[in-house]
Amino acid sequence: MIAVRRLFHSYLSIAVFLCALLFLVDGCKPRIRRSESDNDIREAMDVMLMDDAQKKFYLDNHVGEPLERLQRTLKKYEYMTGEVNYQDYFLNKEISVKAQLENGRIRSVKATFDNGSTAKEFFSVRNSQVVDSALRFYPDGMLFSRRVYTVDSTRRLYDEFHPNGTLRSRNINNSLYTWFENGVLSGTYIFNGEQVGERRLWHRNGKIKEISFWVNDTMNGHYREWDSTGHVLRDMVFVMGK
Repeated sequence: MIAVRRLFHSYLSIAVFLCALLFLVDGCKPRIRRSESDNDIREAMDVMLMDDAQKKFYLDNHVGEPLERLQRTLKKYEYMTGEVNYQDYFLNKEISVKAQLENGRIRSVKATFDNGSTAKEFFSVRNSQVVDSALRFYPDGMLFSRRVYTVDSTRRLYDEFHPNGTLRSRNINNSLYTWFENGVLSGTYIFNGEQVGERRLWHRNGKIKEISFWVNDTMNGHYREWDSTGHVLRDMVFVMGK
């Protein structure tokens, strides 16, 4: 019986040793640190792609340690020329990203899904017409979105597409248009940092659904709503949301 106990304790000691060894080895793997680093790099790259107004708004909404960490990461790439690699997610799928920097400016970004298909492409063209252009894709290769900014900022175009290839939305010079998968217009909006002016929404059958007016993201003015057959559901007036 004593021999059995000694044998049991010997096996137990070996098991504890192996567990400790595995913990140490696994703990030395940089998975957690790499994941945190990927998040820091991704955020920094996103901020570097913003225009000055977007960047200021983004940084103004960060405080404390997150802001300090972001500033440290941005400082790291401030004058860098070379390639930055990191992992990210798009459409709930992991993607591998390669960003080419030149003197602290992102000149191009190429991201791929696990199947090798392109997920994102960004190019800083800097020619007489276009400041930059960006494309994003579904895993099957269909276009998800495209963005084009002109040098003088008179044309700022951003399109998104449904999986079947039809246009989902178009944001051009602060005016937003949206469509259903069948190509029927679903909404028109005006944004100037906030929703302003007239908003119109449609049903899938093409009949008008809503007409409303907005001031600084707040409904203000005549509001009318119809069902899909054209019958009036509501007809009222709002004064700053009330």
